[in-house]
Amino acid sequence: MHYSFRSGGILVFPNYLIHIIDIDALKNINGNNISLQFEDNSIVCYGEKELNYALNVLNKYNIKYTIEDIIVSDDIIDKIKDVKYKNKTEAINHIENNIEPESVKKARLEQENEDLKFKLQQTEDVLLALMFGS
Repeated sequence: MHYSFRSGGILVFPNYLIHIIDIDALKNINGNNISLQFEDNSIVCYGEKELNYALNVLNKYNIKYTIEDIIVSDDIIDKIKDVKYKNKTEAINHIENNIEPESVKKARLEQENEDLKFKLQQTEDVLLALMFGS
């Protein structure tokens, strides 16, 4: 699974992967200070602008490629929505191993604490009403 982090620990998935057919052809690109995000035998693109730039470079050097549209499931999108990760390991554990990240755990525990305080107050109110009548 391909993704990157943005400021604040927000996880972002790419929209496209450009798979390079002739890996040896990449040697022509790598020494020319071209800003592409390479991952294995592919170029990762997060938007149309990056995709167009990468395609222009590849076409300039006559490098053969295929383009894969990345489709991220709604389950994963919902799972990571508004989650801020401390690091890549925490994100991987959350997405792939279903381990709750610290930021989610903290928010959940704080909400549970507030709920318990509310229930305790309700119980105290009922007990006081029973003891002293209201």
